[in-house]
Amino acid sequence: MGASQSIPITAGDVTFEGAMSFGDALITPIINSHQNNYNPTGLQDTIILDISSSGNFNITGIMKPIPNGTRILYVFNIGTNNIVFKDNDAGSLPENRILLGSNKSIQAGEGLILVYDNAETIWKVPAINI
Repeated sequence: MGASQSIPITAGDVTFEGAMSFGDALITPIINSHQNNYNPTGLQDTIILDISSSGNFNITGIMKPIPNGTRILYVFNIGTNNIVFKDNDAGSLPENRILLGSNKSIQAGEGLILVYDNAETIWKVPAINI
């Protein structure tokens, strides 16, 4: 096996030979209130975000990627309470909002894939039936 490499891709196709690793998940502190502009420590360095809450709380937005760019974020509810992701909610700054079509309640054990669209400066979900 070769050493891990980080190669910038600006355009074109990408081909993988061998395994692809996402690294460790960021397990955040338990959410104890509604979250606007959610920005747990380590968010900018992870692709997998494990969250849990002490009750049924809302997330109205997630901090945009810094530096600006397109990004994929896998979010999983590892707790026992539902967490509601709010659709394009004014509780967060426009660039941190999540465009979902409608509010999505993520139950224990469920997840959500988010893609940050740098051109439109908003988080989007790349699937309809979630």
